[in-house]
Amino acid sequence: MIAALVLTMLGGAPSFAQSEREDVGRVISMNGSHLVLQLADGDRLRLNVDGATKIFLEDTRVRVKRLLPDTKVRVSHKDGHAAAIFVKAVPK
Repeated sequence: MIAALVLTMLGGAPSFAQSEREDVGRVISMNGSHLVLQLADGDRLRLNVDGATKIFLEDTRVRVKRLLPDTKVRVSHKDGHAAAIFVKAVPK
């Protein structure tokens, strides 16, 4: 009975871990280790990028060098790290 009570209490405890978020924006700058986006509301978002970050252009995985300034992207991120970047439009 005590074990069931403890499990119930732990299951109902709030999680303090930040959940994954998605944002859409325009690439302001990009180097091999971080990406800066301009969001629709004018805010800037700086995210770390590394070998685990997946970057997609039309369902094909591409290299980070494809992220040029003014590229429109959707980014899935957590704790300041970009998990996945989806290219929505490339600059003309």
